[in-house]
Amino acid sequence: MTGAAPETPFEKPHLIPLDAVLAVLFSVSLVLLTLSFEPLLNNHLAWEVLCFLVPALVILTVRQSFGTVFLPLTSPPSKAYAALSVLLSATVLGLGTSGIIDNYFDVSPLAEEIEKEINAHPFYEQVFLFALLPAVCEEALFRGVILNSLKSMGKWISIILTATLFTIFHGSVELFVPIFAVSLALTVIGYEKGGLTLAMLCHFLHNFLNLLLMKFVPGDIGLPAAFGMTAAGLAATVLAFNVFNRISSRVEKEV
Repeated sequence: MTGAAPETPFEKPHLIPLDAVLAVLFSVSLVLLTLSFEPLLNNHLAWEVLCFLVPALVILTVRQSFGTVFLPLTSPPSKAYAALSVLLSATVLGLGTSGIIDNYFDVSPLAEEIEKEINAHPFYEQVFLFALLPAVCEEALFRGVILNSLKSMGKWISIILTATLFTIFHGSVELFVPIFAVSLALTVIGYEKGGLTLAMLCHFLHNFLNLLLMKFVPGDIGLPAAFGMTAAGLAATVLAFNVFNRISSRVEKEV
């Protein structure tokens, strides 16, 4: 008499590409609702939670995929340092390109509007509303749901699509390039197993650094400095990407 076959361990279902489409449509519908409802229009907390966190949580709940997305951060320090270098390099690249754009197209009215909104809050509220909150809510949707659901399409297709969608959602034609540079860095970081937590931390750091720059380094970047920052940021970003990918590949082989 043969024994019963061992039970196959239950595996939580993974996200599929359709989930990315549903996430985008869900988020867009909530963005439109927020734009049409004045009490929510200028409420940054409601904007981030409703438009980004809620769609992510709903889809992850329906798909029972929390366990496949919110993995613990188990990366070695070397990988975390490499991810940080990617983020900082992309930040310099973003600042340089935004400086070039500002010198040629004068986006100072947009910058002044953003600064006015941020400076309406004390600094501790700025850190929560404009650094921590977006890092959690936006990463949950873009690097959590959308990126993970697109992984079946291949690494770089899923990374570029996710980074592009993130940039489009920020709604700025003038700042598309600098936002895309940072988004690409965050998406590369978030692609790896357990990378969502690391992407959230890097996103928070990027936003926090920008708050500090706004507070302590007022004024525009001159064109020569902007070109210099862009060149240095591009070179550093390419190098940092290469180092991060090598460390990630080594870590995967050791697991």
